[in-house]
Order: sequence, then structure tokens, then C-alpha cells
Amino acid sequence: MNCPVCQETFTQRKAMNYHKHEKHSPNRTRIQCSLCPKSFVHLEHCKQHQRDQHEPPRYECPVCRRKKFKRQDHLRRHLRICPQPNTPLPGATQEPPLVSVQLHIDVQGPKIMDEAKLQALANEILSVACSFLLNH
Repeated sequence: MNCPVCQETFTQRKAMNYHKHEKHSPNRTRIQCSLCPKSFVHLEHCKQHQRDQHEPPRYECPVCRRKKFKRQDHLRRHLRICPQPNTPLPGATQEPPLVSVQLHIDVQGPKIMDEAKLQALANEILSVACSFLLNH
């Protein structure tokens, strides 16, 4: 089904009705982004847009130092899959430092870890360190 105003396609009537209300309702006050032409119905959506689209990245991967992120949750997701920890940047003369427990805790936030999680983290760090030493 299509929106009768802009012809955007939807698979569910509920989604189309929400779209019509949010995008085309004349009674809704829209909040204009101060940096671009986009406008939003909700102030929080405008603030999130400004953070995501107009602010520089604030979080750098401490493992590979190759990626920067605007949101901390995106950095956390990257840290779970960071492909090659401790590999030098192209053209770099020295390797980045090894991952440490404190660094991991700093990035993850002040969370209380149980013994099993702490042991798993220590094993992961040891594995990365051994891999680094064997390859260099």
C-alpha cells in the first residue's frame, strides 16, 4: 500500500498510518535542524540526528585505532568483532599497545564483573598477547 500524499510504499497499514501522521499531519509542529533542511516531529529525534550526522566521531577503537565512532554502543559492537587487534596502521612505525583489562573496563563502563567473565576476559587478552608475540 502507498501513502496517498507522497506515494511511499508500506507493507503494513499501521506503518503507513504512522508515516502519514508523522510526516504529513498539518497539526504537528516540526523541529528544524539548525544545520540542514531536515525537520522532525520530536525534539529527541532532532538531537539524535544532529549527533549522528553533524558531530565528529568521539570514540576511537583502542585496539586497532583504525575506526572512529559517533556512538559508544557502535564502538562496543566493533570491539566484539575487531578483526586484527594490535596490527600497525599502514605506514606506522610502531604497533599500538596491547589491550589491557583496565582499557576494556574503561570502554565498557564501570560494570561489576563476575569471576567467570573476568577469567574469560583475561584469557582473551592472553590469547591476543600470545598471538601478537608469535607473529612479531
